Amino acid sequence: LRPPLPTIAGSVPSLQSLPPGCPFAGRCAFTIDACHAAPPPALDLGGGHRVRCIRREAMAGHAP
Repeated sequence: LRPPLPTIAGSVPSLQSLPPGCPFAGRCAFTIDACHAAPPPALDLGGGHRVRCIRREAMAGHAP
């Protein structure tokens, strides 16, 4: 079994009216102005894992 995914505090945005930029920007502790500008590109991390975050390096040490 996989451990449960960590949760992010706050309200999930409506899928019918997502804000511009990253859908997590309003709830993420690592948000910067660029997060609100455009959706982040998907990057392959290998091993079947992908990430969509322009701050992935800043968050690397904070993964559960």
